[in-house]
Amino acid sequence: MRTSQLEHDYDSTLSEFGRRVANRWLYATMQKAGKSNFSLNDFYAMYAPEDQSPEGPLPESERARPGDEKLLDVTGWNNLYAPDSGQNFVDAAAKVQGTTRDWIAELNAATSSQCNYLHALVVGRASWDDASQEWQDFEASTNNVDAFVLFVLFEKRWPRVDGDINSLTPNEAYIASELGVKALPNTRSEKNGIA
Repeated sequence: MRTSQLEHDYDSTLSEFGRRVANRWLYATMQKAGKSNFSLNDFYAMYAPEDQSPEGPLPESERARPGDEKLLDVTGWNNLYAPDSGQNFVDAAAKVQGTTRDWIAELNAATSSQCNYLHALVVGRASWDDASQEWQDFEASTNNVDAFVLFVLFEKRWPRVDGDINSLTPNEAYIASELGVKALPNTRSEKNGIA
Protein backbone atom coordinates (compact mmCIF):
# COMPACT_ATOMS: atom_id res chain seq x y z
CA MET A 1 0.00 0.00 0.00
CA ARG A 2 1.32 3.41 -1.00
CA THR A 3 1.62 5.96 1.77
CA SER A 4 0.37 9.43 1.07
CA GLN A 5 2.47 12.56 1.40
CA LEU A 6 0.34 13.54 4.41
CA GLU A 7 1.17 10.29 6.21
CA HIS A 8 4.85 10.65 5.35
CA ASP A 9 4.96 14.26 6.65
CA TYR A 10 3.10 13.24 9.83
CA ASP A 11 5.54 10.37 10.47
CA SER A 12 8.52 12.66 9.86
CA THR A 13 7.15 15.27 12.28
CA LEU A 14 6.41 12.52 14.82
CA SER A 15 9.93 11.11 14.68
CA GLU A 16 11.57 14.53 14.90
CA PHE A 17 9.35 16.40 17.37
CA GLY A 18 7.08 13.86 19.10
CA ARG A 19 3.43 12.86 18.88
CA ARG A 20 1.87 15.97 20.47
CA VAL A 21 3.64 18.29 18.03
CA ALA A 22 2.81 15.97 15.11
CA ASN A 23 -0.86 16.02 16.14
CA ARG A 24 -0.80 19.82 16.27
CA TRP A 25 0.78 19.88 12.80
CA LEU A 26 -1.97 17.53 11.54
CA TYR A 27 -4.66 19.72 13.15
CA ALA A 28 -3.29 22.83 11.40
CA THR A 29 -3.04 20.97 8.09
CA MET A 30 -6.57 19.60 8.32
CA GLN A 31 -7.99 22.94 9.42
CA LYS A 32 -6.33 24.62 6.44
CA ALA A 33 -7.94 21.98 4.21
CA GLY A 34 -11.38 22.90 5.59
CA LYS A 35 -12.00 20.40 8.38
CA SER A 36 -13.52 22.18 11.37
CA ASN A 37 -15.35 19.55 13.42
CA PHE A 38 -12.65 18.60 15.90
CA SER A 39 -13.52 16.67 19.05
CA LEU A 40 -12.28 16.90 22.61
CA ASN A 41 -10.21 13.78 21.93
CA ASP A 42 -8.46 15.67 19.11
CA PHE A 43 -7.59 18.40 21.61
CA TYR A 44 -6.21 15.89 24.11
CA ALA A 45 -4.19 14.26 21.35
CA MET A 46 -2.49 17.65 20.83
CA TYR A 47 -2.10 18.84 24.43
CA ALA A 48 -2.53 16.04 26.97
CA PRO A 49 0.51 15.47 29.21
CA GLU A 50 2.87 13.01 27.60
CA ASP A 51 3.32 10.97 30.77
CA GLN A 52 -0.42 10.59 31.36
CA SER A 53 -3.28 10.68 28.90
CA PRO A 54 -6.53 8.83 28.16
CA GLU A 55 -4.67 6.32 25.99
CA GLY A 56 -1.88 5.95 28.55
CA PRO A 57 1.61 7.41 28.71
CA LEU A 58 3.37 7.98 25.42
CA PRO A 59 6.44 5.83 24.82
CA GLU A 60 9.73 7.72 25.17
CA SER A 61 10.26 7.54 21.40
CA GLU A 62 7.06 9.56 20.85
CA ARG A 63 7.69 12.27 23.45
CA ALA A 64 8.89 15.75 22.61
CA ARG A 65 12.51 16.56 23.22
CA PRO A 66 13.07 19.00 26.10
CA GLY A 67 12.26 22.47 24.86
CA ASP A 68 9.96 21.28 22.05
CA GLU A 69 6.86 20.63 24.19
CA LYS A 70 5.22 23.92 23.20
CA LEU A 71 6.33 23.90 19.57
CA LEU A 72 3.65 24.64 16.97
CA ASP A 73 0.99 25.80 19.40
CA VAL A 74 -1.70 26.12 16.73
CA THR A 75 -4.59 26.83 19.11
CA GLY A 76 -2.69 29.16 21.45
CA TRP A 77 -3.35 26.87 24.42
CA ASN A 78 0.08 27.24 26.00
CA ASN A 79 0.00 31.04 25.90
CA LEU A 80 -3.62 31.70 26.77
CA TYR A 81 -5.38 28.79 28.39
CA ALA A 82 -2.92 26.54 30.15
CA PRO A 83 -3.19 26.84 33.93
CA ASP A 84 -0.83 29.50 35.20
CA SER A 85 1.58 28.26 37.82
CA GLY A 86 1.63 31.73 39.32
CA GLN A 87 5.31 32.18 38.55
CA ASN A 88 4.65 35.47 36.74
CA PHE A 89 3.02 36.81 39.92
CA VAL A 90 5.93 35.61 42.06
CA ASP A 91 8.39 37.24 39.66
CA ALA A 92 6.44 40.51 39.73
CA ALA A 93 6.12 40.47 43.54
CA ALA A 94 9.87 39.97 43.91
CA LYS A 95 10.39 43.28 42.07
CA VAL A 96 7.95 45.34 44.18
CA GLN A 97 9.81 48.14 45.98
CA GLY A 98 9.33 49.08 49.63
CA THR A 99 9.64 45.77 51.43
CA THR A 100 11.66 45.43 54.62
CA ARG A 101 13.26 42.11 53.62
CA ASP A 102 14.18 39.85 50.74
CA TRP A 103 11.12 37.65 51.24
CA ILE A 104 12.12 34.92 48.84
CA ALA A 105 15.40 34.42 50.75
CA GLU A 106 13.56 34.65 54.09
CA LEU A 107 11.02 32.02 53.10
CA ASN A 108 13.72 29.74 51.71
CA ALA A 109 15.56 29.95 55.05
CA ALA A 110 12.43 29.31 57.14
CA THR A 111 11.15 25.88 58.12
CA SER A 112 7.97 24.58 56.49
CA SER A 113 6.20 24.99 59.84
CA GLN A 114 7.23 28.65 60.02
CA CYS A 115 6.15 29.23 56.41
CA ASN A 116 2.79 27.57 56.99
CA TYR A 117 2.12 29.62 60.10
CA LEU A 118 3.22 32.87 58.45
CA HIS A 119 0.95 32.04 55.50
CA ALA A 120 -1.99 31.54 57.89
CA LEU A 121 -1.21 34.83 59.63
CA VAL A 122 -0.85 36.82 56.41
CA VAL A 123 -4.06 35.61 54.80
CA GLY A 124 -6.02 35.75 58.07
CA ARG A 125 -6.61 32.11 58.89
CA ALA A 126 -4.68 32.74 62.12
CA SER A 127 -4.81 35.90 64.21
CA TRP A 128 -1.80 38.09 64.93
CA ASP A 129 -3.41 38.85 68.32
CA ASP A 130 -3.18 35.17 69.27
CA ALA A 131 0.39 34.84 68.01
CA SER A 132 3.36 34.62 70.36
CA GLN A 133 5.24 37.78 71.27
CA GLU A 134 8.01 36.82 68.86
CA TRP A 135 5.54 36.71 65.95
CA GLN A 136 3.91 39.98 67.06
CA ASP A 137 7.35 41.63 67.12
CA PHE A 138 7.95 40.21 63.69
CA GLU A 139 4.69 41.77 62.44
CA ALA A 140 5.61 45.12 63.98
CA SER A 141 8.83 45.14 61.95
CA THR A 142 6.97 44.75 58.64
CA ASN A 143 4.85 47.11 56.55
CA ASN A 144 1.87 46.93 54.21
CA VAL A 145 4.11 46.25 51.19
CA ASP A 146 5.50 43.22 53.01
CA ALA A 147 1.96 41.92 53.59
CA PHE A 148 1.17 42.38 49.91
CA VAL A 149 4.35 40.63 48.72
CA LEU A 150 3.87 37.76 51.17
CA PHE A 151 0.26 37.34 50.04
CA VAL A 152 1.39 37.09 46.41
CA LEU A 153 4.24 34.70 47.24
CA PHE A 154 1.91 32.42 49.18
CA GLU A 155 -1.20 32.62 46.96
CA LYS A 156 0.57 33.13 43.60
CA ARG A 157 -1.92 35.82 42.55
CA TRP A 158 -2.77 39.43 43.35
CA PRO A 159 -5.15 40.02 46.25
CA ARG A 160 -8.62 41.02 45.08
CA VAL A 161 -9.92 44.40 46.16
CA ASP A 162 -13.33 42.99 46.96
CA GLY A 163 -11.85 39.98 48.74
CA ASP A 164 -13.85 36.82 49.15
CA ILE A 165 -15.10 35.67 52.53
CA ASN A 166 -15.38 32.11 51.19
CA SER A 167 -11.80 32.01 49.91
CA LEU A 168 -10.21 31.34 53.31
CA THR A 169 -8.23 34.55 52.90
CA PRO A 170 -10.10 37.03 55.15
CA ASN A 171 -7.28 39.59 55.01
CA GLU A 172 -7.29 39.71 51.21
CA ALA A 173 -9.43 42.82 50.71
CA TYR A 174 -7.53 44.68 53.44
CA ILE A 175 -4.14 43.81 51.93
CA ALA A 176 -5.33 44.89 48.48
CA SER A 177 -6.83 48.17 49.69
CA GLU A 178 -3.76 49.05 51.75
CA LEU A 179 -1.68 49.24 48.57
CA GLY A 180 -4.45 50.55 46.38
CA VAL A 181 -4.60 47.58 44.05
CA LYS A 182 -7.12 48.77 41.48
CA ALA A 183 -7.69 45.63 39.44
CA LEU A 184 -6.04 42.39 38.52
CA PRO A 185 -3.00 43.71 36.67
CA ASN A 186 -1.22 42.24 33.71
CA THR A 187 1.96 41.02 35.36
CA ARG A 188 3.71 40.81 32.01
CA SER A 189 3.55 44.60 31.59
CA GLU A 190 5.59 47.27 33.31
CA LYS A 191 2.59 48.49 35.33
CA ASN A 192 1.64 46.33 38.26
CA GLY A 193 -1.60 48.08 39.18
CA ILE A 194 -0.37 49.46 42.48
CA ALA A 195 -1.15 53.12 43.15
